[in-house]
Amino acid sequence: MSPTQAVAFFGGFSLFSARLTLLHLVCHTVGGGLTAVLVLTKAHYGCAWYLFAVFALLPALCDAGSMLSACLRPGKRY
Repeated sequence: MSPTQAVAFFGGFSLFSARLTLLHLVCHTVGGGLTAVLVLTKAHYGCAWYLFAVFALLPALCDAGSMLSACLRPGKRY
């Protein structure tokens, strides 16, 4: 979990958003499964950066966007 995701989760930005929660669940489950396959098949570990970019960075960027949106539009909570 990145610091952005931790702040967004504990700050309530992604905790009460069903779409962001589903995105986190899907990305981390698929990313963890593919990382396990990567290790079990003894693939080159440089490929792990591509998995990180898709399955960990995408939710972090969405969380950052959610926090930025909440800061720019104070009237709308989430």
